[in-house]
Amino acid sequence: MFVKLVNFMLSCNKNNFSKIMLLGFLSFFSVTAPAQERLNTSKDSVAITKVVLGIASYSRWPQDLERLNICIVGMTQYADDLQGNTDLENVDVARIAPSDTDRLQACHVLYIGQLNLTEKESLYNKIIGMPILSISEENKLCDDGALICLRVSDGSAGFQINTDAVARSGLRIQPRVLKLGR
Repeated sequence: MFVKLVNFMLSCNKNNFSKIMLLGFLSFFSVTAPAQERLNTSKDSVAITKVVLGIASYSRWPQDLERLNICIVGMTQYADDLQGNTDLENVDVARIAPSDTDRLQACHVLYIGQLNLTEKESLYNKIIGMPILSISEENKLCDDGALICLRVSDGSAGFQINTDAVARSGLRIQPRVLKLGR
């Protein structure tokens, strides 16, 4: 749409002032749009951090935890605040490779970003039956093995729960949270 408008305006034999104004107008939007997108992503990232930590606080592992280990796997869109937040008490956050089985076993929360299908299937097969709260950014239907699937919209975050995966995980999630995620 913009390209057609620019080509049309530039092809018209009007004075140079209108061409300069049009180019200035378009360059303004090309600069502010990415800045607005970064701002929205930052708001979304903060909202996701609150949801992830909130769900973790209402989850119970088979053993008492002194520290909560959150592992981030794959390319993520909203994990920046979670990873960069230094104010988290008794919480460690680290990025790991999907194939890093040794580090995966130490994770209590697994925040899953974008992975190819083979990596995702392999990862879910590794954590079946393990007490790991798996949270996915990329699964709108919440049907691929993650316990929690995030939904993000304009600075607010919600979630959906895969009750079958929760039942297989060995974790106990408070029933009120389960109701919220349905």
